[in-house]
Amino acid sequence: MYKQDLRTAYRIVGAEVLWAVRYFYLQMFADTKVPANLVKKVWAAQLWKEAQRDNFFAKFTGTSTDSIIQKVTQLQKEKGDQITIPLMMRLTGDPIMGDAMLEGNEEALQFYDYSVTINQFRHAVRLEGAMEEQKTILDLRTAAKDGLKTWLTEYIENQIVKALTASPTTSHAMYAGSNTAEGTITATDLLTTDLISAAARKAKTMSPKIRRPKVNGKEYYILLVDPYQARDLKKDTKWLQAQYNCAERGIENPLFSGMLGVWDGVVLHEYENLQRTQTGASKAMVGHALLLGCQAGVQAIGKEPFWKEKSFDYENKVGFAVGGIMGFGKSKFNEKDFGVVQIITSSAND
Repeated sequence: MYKQDLRTAYRIVGAEVLWAVRYFYLQMFADTKVPANLVKKVWAAQLWKEAQRDNFFAKFTGTSTDSIIQKVTQLQKEKGDQITIPLMMRLTGDPIMGDAMLEGNEEALQFYDYSVTINQFRHAVRLEGAMEEQKTILDLRTAAKDGLKTWLTEYIENQIVKALTASPTTSHAMYAGSNTAEGTITATDLLTTDLISAAARKAKTMSPKIRRPKVNGKEYYILLVDPYQARDLKKDTKWLQAQYNCAERGIENPLFSGMLGVWDGVVLHEYENLQRTQTGASKAMVGHALLLGCQAGVQAIGKEPFWKEKSFDYENKVGFAVGGIMGFGKSKFNEKDFGVVQIITSSAND
């Protein structure tokens, strides 16, 4: 009887203890709130991840020296507003044959370098009062994040294009037709397959030559063209025939994702935000296509984008901001463009 009563009492007490423990945990989790700083960090990380995903240049960007856009993040660990990027030139000396003396006949290593400057950038939106907005704070935060994410994506893309297009060195610029300057380009000076091949030959044979990313054992350049240059290229019968027989369309590699096509070892991508200027003959519209190789540009990151929230007027109004510390540059070695050939053609409107 005693043992039975003891077991019964244990079951009752045990049930009460179990209920008490469950109630404690339910209350603990019900009352727990995620710290505001953690919420902001999550939003910042998500915004940066989505901005990078939506960035047109994401498929060309990596930390390797074989990337089209090389991303450098060492400034996140070391203080400073500049980063210097070295490049060792290829060794070109002849070998020493047989038992001839090697000592004293070594080839000297040759280096060039250039610097990219970083700076802080910020942008914000402000929502003007609870009565005017008539939305929950989560809806406002989502709307702000989406708007600022798009702004951040476009800002990074525009900075990369601006850097790659700026002031091409004479040896790294090519012009359609028989032109030797941008100011003489007319509406008939179109982008053609012959011009693409000439640009690729120039990139391969200049000193130092522009290196190409390798995919499945084959090397390719990347060529960015604006929609009007793409339109003109599609009138070239050699281009049309080549795309009909294009073997690269089955290759699963980011460099080929969304491509316009391939010609003579050059992968073409149409990109609407390339620079177009009314700088040709009689103010003709001119397009600035970009033939890109390894290390064409650099994205230096001092601080990844951050997300800030601030309330005003006794929390009746709220603002959201995004910012970061970055720099963008076109690779230059020995005062010359290193990984870019600019192809300047007509880009006439329809």
